[in-house]
Amino acid sequence: MQNDFDIHDKIIEVTEKLINDEIDYVEGARFIVDNRFGLSGIDESIFYFFISVVSETETMPDKDNRKNFSATYLSISDQDKEAYYQKISDTLKNACFVLLGKIKQQ
Repeated sequence: MQNDFDIHDKIIEVTEKLINDEIDYVEGARFIVDNRFGLSGIDESIFYFFISVVSETETMPDKDNRKNFSATYLSISDQDKEAYYQKISDTLKNACFVLLGKIKQQ
């Protein structure tokens, strides 16, 4: 199990990778949401956009589960995923900058 310091550093790393398009946005948002309680002192509202991304993409398989889906489903899911990213990419990056700012204020 990771301690809060490790989670803190990993969330910073994932957030920076999201900004630079170095990580899948669904994977990154899911990681941030799943580990947000490792960041003490940050208001829950900072995570609302990440939570909405996770909610909107909950039916999209993660990289570890893709083998369990048909090629047709994956093709459709990948198209939907890309279309959604095009709609939210600027807002996602802004949410990342806000999160990083809050983390650095601690």
